[in-house]
Amino acid sequence: MEIKAILEKPFEEKERVDFIIEQNHQNGYEIRETETALEAWGYTQEEKEQQEQERIAQLNLTKADFWIALLERDITKDMVKEKINLISDKKLKAQTLIRIDDADHFWRGDASIEIIGSMFGLTPEDLTYLFEHNELPDVEEE
Repeated sequence: MEIKAILEKPFEEKERVDFIIEQNHQNGYEIRETETALEAWGYTQEEKEQQEQERIAQLNLTKADFWIALLERDITKDMVKEKINLISDKKLKAQTLIRIDDADHFWRGDASIEIIGSMFGLTPEDLTYLFEHNELPDVEEE
């Protein structure tokens, strides 16, 4: 975390209240009082990005929702399995097939999802959208 704003002492009660309203209530920053000031603390850009990556990794879908969404793009489970069977590493191929067949849910943070998506031209953003909305984003016409 880093300091986003400071209100130096001495200050009037109205200044204190206004600072807290703006920095905490409106901006969401944590207010800390020191001997010399009120400080508004917030996350750095790196921390925000890390939190967003952690949030995305925790997204999940039922298998049914996942496969139905792929069907909207004419991608079938058999097509996915055909691509997985092209993986030369036997252990990786077996693990990926187990995930496809035996998982209760698919997790966005699972690297297999990224690999499957890329096999069919789905971007990481497409996959995140899928896990957030239970459908793939509309395809833009060129």
